[in-house]
Amino acid sequence: MKPFQRLLVAAPAAALLPVVLAPVSSLANDVQLNLDTVQGYSIAQATTIRDFSDVYPTDWAYQALSELVETYGCVSGFGDGTFRGNQPVTRFQMAAVLSSCLDSISAKVDMMGEEMKMSAMEDMDTLERLVASFEEELITLKGSVDGLDAKVSELEDSQFSTTTKASFEIATDFVYFASDDKDAKGTYGMPDGMPEKITKDNSGLALSSEVEVSFETSFTGSDTLSFSLTGDLMAKGSADYLSSGDFYGVAGDEEDVSFGGFSYETSLDLGGMMTTLTFGTDVDDLDPIVGLGTYYGGGGYDDYGPSDFGDAGVGFSVDLLSSDAGTLTASASYAVDGGDAADQAGEMGIFGEETDRSGVLALSWEGALFGGNDALFTVAYQNIKENSDNDLTKGYFHLVAGSYFTDTISLSGSYSLGKWDYDMGSDMDSAQWMIALNMDDAIFPGNSAGIAYGTPEYTTDPETDDVMQVLELYYTFSINDNFEIPIYLDFISNADNMDNADAFAIAVRPTLSF
Repeated sequence: MKPFQRLLVAAPAAALLPVVLAPVSSLANDVQLNLDTVQGYSIAQATTIRDFSDVYPTDWAYQALSELVETYGCVSGFGDGTFRGNQPVTRFQMAAVLSSCLDSISAKVDMMGEEMKMSAMEDMDTLERLVASFEEELITLKGSVDGLDAKVSELEDSQFSTTTKASFEIATDFVYFASDDKDAKGTYGMPDGMPEKITKDNSGLALSSEVEVSFETSFTGSDTLSFSLTGDLMAKGSADYLSSGDFYGVAGDEEDVSFGGFSYETSLDLGGMMTTLTFGTDVDDLDPIVGLGTYYGGGGYDDYGPSDFGDAGVGFSVDLLSSDAGTLTASASYAVDGGDAADQAGEMGIFGEETDRSGVLALSWEGALFGGNDALFTVAYQNIKENSDNDLTKGYFHLVAGSYFTDTISLSGSYSLGKWDYDMGSDMDSAQWMIALNMDDAIFPGNSAGIAYGTPEYTTDPETDDVMQVLELYYTFSINDNFEIPIYLDFISNADNMDNADAFAIAVRPTLSF
C-alpha cells in the first residue's frame, strides 16, 4: 500500500472517531442491526450537500459535511436522500465512508503534479502524528465493538427471529358521562319484547381496561407483516354511555381475547412507479388510502372522519407523480365482511351478490405548503353494499385535508357526503364533517393538545332536525416514552339526534406501551 493510501485509511478513522465513540453505548442497548439500512447507505453517493434532505445550514456539522461532500466527495447517504446525522454509525457504514474517501482522494492525488504530491505528503506526515495520538482510543473502540458483536451473535442465536418485534399496549379508561336530560341516557327494552321502555340513569364514573399484544415482522426489509391479540382486563358488558352506543370506543368492550387478524404490506417497483400492496384479514377498506389519517391528534370520539368497513381486504397505491412540490398518489381497495367471505354458499364468498362489501378509489396529494410545512389532500369515493331486508347500497364522497402552519400547529378536517339507495323504501342523503386544530409540544415537549368540532353521520334528506354535534378538547401528557395519559373533554348537543338531549363527558386513558 502506498504511504498516502495508508494514511488515507487512518485519517478518516481519526476524523470520525468523535462520531463513532459516542454511539457505541447506545448501540449496546440496541443490538438489533438493520443490515438493509446499511446496504442502502453505500449506494447513495452525494455530489452536493443539498442532496441530503435532512441536513440544514443551522446544523452544527453543516460546514464540515459540506467540505467533505463538495471538496472530497467522500460522504454517502441513504437511498431516500437522507444523511441521518443523529443516528449511530455502524462498522458497515464506517467501511462505506472510508472506501468512498479512499477512492475519491486517491483519484485526486493521482491527478496532482509532482510538486503538489510532495506538499500533500508533508501534510500526511502531520496527519500521521495526529492519528497516532488516537491509537489508544482506536484500540478501545475496536475492543468495544468486537465485544458488542459477540453479544449480538449470542442474542441472535437464542431468539426465534431477528426481524420480528412484539409490542404491548395496556389501556385503562376512566369515563364519566352526565346529562340533565334523561333522553341522553341509555334506554332499554322491557323483557319478553314488551314495547314499553324504561330509562336508566347510567351517568357516573366507569372503569374498563384492555391489553393488546402486537407482532410485526419483515421478510425483505421493504415489507411488513403485522397481527395482534386483544383481551379485556375488565369487561364493560352491555351498558352504554349513550343510547346510541359506546361513545368513546373505550377499552374492555369485547369481553374475550380475540385475534385481530393480519395485514401484509409490501412495496413493488412497476417500471419505475412505486406501488404499495396491502392485503389480509385485518384490512379496512380505507387503510391503504394515503392521507386519511390527517393531523387530528385527538382520537377520542370515534365517529369523527370517514368510516372504515370490512374485515378481509386488499388494496394498493401507486405514486403517479413525485417532485419537490409533492407526491400525487392513486389508491384503490376492496374489503368484505369476514363472515360473508368465509361462507361457501353460492351467493356469498368474496365476490358473492349477498356479501357485504365495500370499495374505495382515491386520489391523494402530499407535499409542502406555508413555507415548506407538511400538507396533504385526499378525495375518495367509497361504495358500500349492505345486504339486509332492504338491500342497502351506500355511496360516499370523502374529502380530507390537513396542513401544518408552523412546526407544531396543524389544522385538519374531513367532510363526507353520502347517498343511501334502498331496494325497498325511500332513499336518503347523509353528511358528516369535522375540523380540528392540533398543537404538538404543547406546554411541555412531547405533549399534544387541541380542539375538534364535528358531527357523526346524519341524514340530510329527509332532514334531521336536531343533529348531534360534539365539541372535544383534548390533551395528552407524555410521561415518558412508554407511558402517556390522554384526556378527552366533550360537550355533546342533541345526543343521538334527540332534541335538547345535551350531555357532558370526560375520559382519562392512561396507556402503557412497550
